[in-house]
Amino acid sequence: MKKLLARIFLSIISVILTILLLLAAALAYCAFDRKSALSSIPRNYSLYIHTDSAFDTVNPLFDLQAADLFLSSPEYSSLRKPFMDFRSSDLRDNGFVKFAASRQVDFAVYGDGSKIGSDSHFVAVLNLGIFSLASRVGSYMYPKLSLSDSQNEFLKNLSYETNEQTSYFVYKTPDLTLYLKSVKNLLIASDSFEHLLTASLVENDTTYTPAQKKLFRSGKKGELRIVADASSLMHSVTGGNPILSSMSNLIASDSLSVVSFNITDSDLSLKCRLPVTSESEDAAPLAPILAKKSSVPSIITRFSDITQYYTVLNAGTLEELKDAVLPFIPDVKNPDEYWKNCDDWCKTLLSMDLNEFLFSWMGDEFAVFGIENQNDPVFAIQIKDEKARQSVFNKLLSSILIKDDNSLILGGVRLSKLEFPSFLNWMLGIVGVNMPSPYFMVLDGTIYFSESAECLSAVYTNAHSGKSLIKSKTYSEVSKDLKNDTSISLFYNLERSVPFFLRSNEALSQVLKLYTMGRFDVRIEKDVLEINLHACARKSGSLYSVPGFPLSLEQKASPLNLQVDSGKNPKHLYWVEGQTSLKALDLSSMQIASKEDSDKIEIVASSKPKNGGTVWSVSSHGVVSLLNPALEAVGRFPLMLGENISCRPCSSGENLVLVSDLGTVFIVKPDASLVTIEIPGLSAKSEPVALSDGRAFAIYSKGFLGKIYYFEGEKCVNLENPFEIPGIALGSPAILKNSSKIYVGIITQAGELNIWRADSKDGEQIDGFPLRLGGVFMTNLVASEKYFYALSSDALLYRISLDGSILTVQIPNSSARHGFICLRDTENNGRESLFVCADANVIYGFNENLELLSGYPLAGWGKPVFADVNGDKVSECLALTIDKKLTAWRTR
Repeated sequence: MKKLLARIFLSIISVILTILLLLAAALAYCAFDRKSALSSIPRNYSLYIHTDSAFDTVNPLFDLQAADLFLSSPEYSSLRKPFMDFRSSDLRDNGFVKFAASRQVDFAVYGDGSKIGSDSHFVAVLNLGIFSLASRVGSYMYPKLSLSDSQNEFLKNLSYETNEQTSYFVYKTPDLTLYLKSVKNLLIASDSFEHLLTASLVENDTTYTPAQKKLFRSGKKGELRIVADASSLMHSVTGGNPILSSMSNLIASDSLSVVSFNITDSDLSLKCRLPVTSESEDAAPLAPILAKKSSVPSIITRFSDITQYYTVLNAGTLEELKDAVLPFIPDVKNPDEYWKNCDDWCKTLLSMDLNEFLFSWMGDEFAVFGIENQNDPVFAIQIKDEKARQSVFNKLLSSILIKDDNSLILGGVRLSKLEFPSFLNWMLGIVGVNMPSPYFMVLDGTIYFSESAECLSAVYTNAHSGKSLIKSKTYSEVSKDLKNDTSISLFYNLERSVPFFLRSNEALSQVLKLYTMGRFDVRIEKDVLEINLHACARKSGSLYSVPGFPLSLEQKASPLNLQVDSGKNPKHLYWVEGQTSLKALDLSSMQIASKEDSDKIEIVASSKPKNGGTVWSVSSHGVVSLLNPALEAVGRFPLMLGENISCRPCSSGENLVLVSDLGTVFIVKPDASLVTIEIPGLSAKSEPVALSDGRAFAIYSKGFLGKIYYFEGEKCVNLENPFEIPGIALGSPAILKNSSKIYVGIITQAGELNIWRADSKDGEQIDGFPLRLGGVFMTNLVASEKYFYALSSDALLYRISLDGSILTVQIPNSSARHGFICLRDTENNGRESLFVCADANVIYGFNENLELLSGYPLAGWGKPVFADVNGDKVSECLALTIDKKLTAWRTR
């Protein structure tokens, strides 16, 4: 028997080893039987993207603020939901997924790269490596299996076809037809059958030169490299500047450009290399500029740390720049005639030609910059010949058309003022410069002009302070990894200046605007135009509005009706506009559903969703609906109560609690069954309040001697002896559950705080209460697990303990006659924070010790709600504003 068992065991081991050896051999074959991905990329693409590791490249992008902004634009809204779903998915942390997704990916677009469609197609190549065993076996086995009748949606849309050239898969839906083919270690996909054939049957890499092949090799794992048609890329980069965008004929025909970039929430670096040529007749005037290798502009070393932004031009002399740029200025149709007219004006009015007036003394460095606390820019020109400049200025000052006022002495320097003739202002206006009457000064071989004498005084005062711009922290951060030699350099601060490439409304420009300070350089080297951008975001941890918000509402909305799904990860936001229009926002896709009602409605999110219903809707005439996120009634709803509703409803566990004008208490259940409780004399004007677990709720019957009825389940436990209030209170009572003890509290308008044990049989309050607080109270209590909180009309916030101790904090510069106060568990950790909105469009957030939360106060009105809007697993604050907007703020 033992020998038999041993033989069986050895047989099993042999089978397993054989299978493992065969699998190892198959994997080894897949590893060596390879094809280059470039061989499957046809040459005539308009855009090519390559990465050695799809996971290492794409995964960090899911955490970027820039991605949120990009996906908030309408044209990319369809991608928002799957993006947000994957961002919050645990798959990103799965080791096997990381390994499997760390594959080389090549993606090429043909035709118009701006949009995939009838005039544009793509080819995608995935290098599966040893995982190609699955695609090879699948391509062999699938035709032999009968899967066309499968109930799986993917398999139903997948078919296998063969023609005289090749065999391939087709995945077809009403919106997409995708052709797929496995070729050795590669999986090729395209939306064009012709492109699939070219990619799979032709050795396309033979059409590339060695220099072109070099462009496709990434420097390191995870780096994204984009190769594009150079002319098309030039148009996209310079589209915000009419002069630069008109220079597209500089790009060599059939040339490629390469773009590499790195992006995080704090930094963005972009490098683009464009091959240029001056061989065409139209580009001939630019030959002297393109022939010059970029050098270090010395004028930058003269900027002190008070410089907020600058643009420096170091590409050539003014005469060379005139010959190179004037033909490309849209407003100048005949450059030679234009220049001759200006020259004639100059000879007539100033007794010298433009060569003497401009070219004789100006160097080859020009700049415009701004300084802190000043609005007017400063223009700076390098002086190559001071004697020639003095001669020109003496002629200017002797002309009756040029007025000189040198009577101003400011900050220890005498400043002269010029008033230019109209023709000179016209010339300057062509290039966007407006200086009708500037002050000027000469300092360290540079002449400075500005409409503001204070600007020039500040330049003079700080010139020799030793506090250079290039030593400042901000400039050092944006200049790291950038070379100092440049032909054009822009240093910008979006609070003071906006560079040309950010002036459009395109999604890319909006993304770049997240990075508030940056440096943009253009370098020329060996017939290559190199464009570099390094930008830094605002300080980390700062408050910012979530991209896609604020949303403008058509009608005013009540902050009491702003609701989110219950649970730890709300997916939908609900509100009511104009009292009758219910809205639901899908926080992943940003799609809005609407439902119109003929009556005024109130809504409240279900505390424990059931039967697919997430939000309750109640009309003023007693029509109750339990709605799903699409705002469709579930089950046997809507339900008609037959009585008008006297106040807002309240969610208690899975049920809904309502009070009618006749004093009837209705408990509506998710299956549309109904419990009715009659309470004689009940007059509820404010909504019931419930414990979060649905175990109990309380109703305040308003009157000169008000009463509070306390319910457990479906029974009023103090019906015969309700808690009596010696005065009038506004708003709802509060229920505090501390361990196994439950307390009910309410504060009167006159400031008398009342607290009872919920199980009190004789209606006596706990020791130390009632307690008189100062002030008038137009809103009522809210309760956490340990404290009651109250807000007086003079905006004094109270925290009251059960032992009667009080802690207060003043909401600054406000009153609270129409204030709001609420508790929210913002981090889903069981700890609630307190949020207060007084009589202003400002929301304050406090912890239980009344310490201000980080990121607050923020703009908003009413009671905020919290949900993960952007899939980063951190809840954002959503609130309405008094100007009919819905905002979302990230406070961490």
